[in-house]
Amino acid sequence: MTKLETTRPMAPERSRTKAQPETVAEAVEVYIQHYEQLVSIGQRSPSTIPTITHHLDDLVHLLGKNTWLSSITPQRLDELVIEYAKLPDRRYSEYRQQQRAQERHDKAQVRSMYTQQGFMAVVRGFLRYAYKQDWIAADPTQKMTIKVSVKAGAPVNPKRKALTFEQAKALLEVGPGTPPEASAPVRKVFVYTRDRVILHLLTLLGLRISEISKLNFADLNRNGHELTLHIIGKGNVERYTPVPEGVIGMWDEYISARDEYIRAKKLDATIPAVFISTRGNRLTNLALQRLVNEASKRVLEDPERSHLYRAITPHALRHTAATSSLGADWNLKLVSKMLGHSNISVTSRYLDLLDGELEAAVNAHPLLTSPLRPSP
Repeated sequence: MTKLETTRPMAPERSRTKAQPETVAEAVEVYIQHYEQLVSIGQRSPSTIPTITHHLDDLVHLLGKNTWLSSITPQRLDELVIEYAKLPDRRYSEYRQQQRAQERHDKAQVRSMYTQQGFMAVVRGFLRYAYKQDWIAADPTQKMTIKVSVKAGAPVNPKRKALTFEQAKALLEVGPGTPPEASAPVRKVFVYTRDRVILHLLTLLGLRISEISKLNFADLNRNGHELTLHIIGKGNVERYTPVPEGVIGMWDEYISARDEYIRAKKLDATIPAVFISTRGNRLTNLALQRLVNEASKRVLEDPERSHLYRAITPHALRHTAATSSLGADWNLKLVSKMLGHSNISVTSRYLDLLDGELEAAVNAHPLLTSPLRPSP
């Protein structure tokens, strides 16, 4: 495909300022600064910054950092859609990319439509801002011929996202690793107890990894054996989520191991984050993604549970929490509240059909409780 020229093309003149960015890289840098300002005044969620930055990095990579902003045409954006769909995801290793492709039965390793849609939404927002700032003479996205969209109500993935009961149980049992002995090093005890709690919060309560990363001690409400988490989700939407009784003991063991590890390693004990790394820093989203990947691999390596292995993402555990809760006869509104959704229609996208659920429903049909008699 034809690359953009780095020589500046002729374009209709609009009002210009000396500080106006001219190349793609310059414009992206200014736009990110603008976006961070919106975050600082509460008009955007802080959790969206990594996604915006990642997509714009891909944009600069594909277009070329020295490409003139005014040279971007609708035709080039059409080409960009195709190039991005086949661009390897630099967040994952080559092995993990092959795994993801195999999960989608996609030999070409093309990115999902939802990922493509997210990327183009960021590109459109960036170019719309560039047009409003008079950096370009026209918004090239308006005349694109290739549209990237997912039909309303379509599943994110036709393949089941939620883990089965057996898969989820295997993940919680062996995912954190081998339980440490009493004489184990403090580091091993700390990592094991931390990972065990996190996996339970992801799988049972459907917390987002960003919500776990942002969790501070100030967000905890402890009342005897009860613990409630003050969660700030997408769009700064707040909710209060109780921790299951069966997880409270695990939580206490982690806090104890955390305190002992901080003392042993002489780390900063004043850090407000509940979940920290072995270096004493707040656990990042990327670190949490790796944690889930490692937990999944342990299921594969376990000889008694390897048949239950499935490569998963943290978001798949969110689907698992929703689906399993519904299977336990939770009201849909309760599931929606647990996940922090403002609309039940959003929650419905997270619910996968449980194995045998349709058969059980048909066999329990109320019209079958008494024999049907033919009309006289």
